[in-house]
Amino acid sequence: MFDAALIDALDRVSSPPAIIRSLADMSDGVSSTAKFAKRQSAQLDRAEASLSEWMEEGRAVRASLSVILEQALSEGLDPMTFLPKLDERIALIELAAVRAAQESDELALSLRRQARVAKKLGGEVASVFADIAGRTIRIMERELEDRGDFVLFLKAWRARFDQTPKQPSFEDPKKLEGHLKAILAA
Repeated sequence: MFDAALIDALDRVSSPPAIIRSLADMSDGVSSTAKFAKRQSAQLDRAEASLSEWMEEGRAVRASLSVILEQALSEGLDPMTFLPKLDERIALIELAAVRAAQESDELALSLRRQARVAKKLGGEVASVFADIAGRTIRIMERELEDRGDFVLFLKAWRARFDQTPKQPSFEDPKKLEGHLKAILAA
């Protein structure tokens, strides 16, 4: 029962909505910078709305997972019955987040280059490209931040179930310093 609920909740983690990222193609019948800006702004508005919906869905998944995992803690379930599956899901979600970050970095670099080229043209073109590039990058950053938060959320829950011996933690810097000196002296 627990495994099925956990997997079902994790399966609800979907891919974020696609962000329309192509700005350079102005040869598709757009006759003015103003029309281009309006069209791109509308696309970015839709992307922002879709991303907000996706993030809200992610918050619902987190809440559902918290209930399921809290129940597992309170019922004293053997973590080894579900931790391998949870670890596998965390690894897959983290890999997807890393790939998304790489793609976003490449795209952000391209957008900045396009904005620099547009800047050389000056005037309204420069302003429009700078605005569109900036908005697109901010949308991607929001997505990446949410992905990272979700991975950390899962890892925090994973840590609550971890039964391996813990390393000491230190709130007092003097105790940490003493511990490190003891290690070095050994």
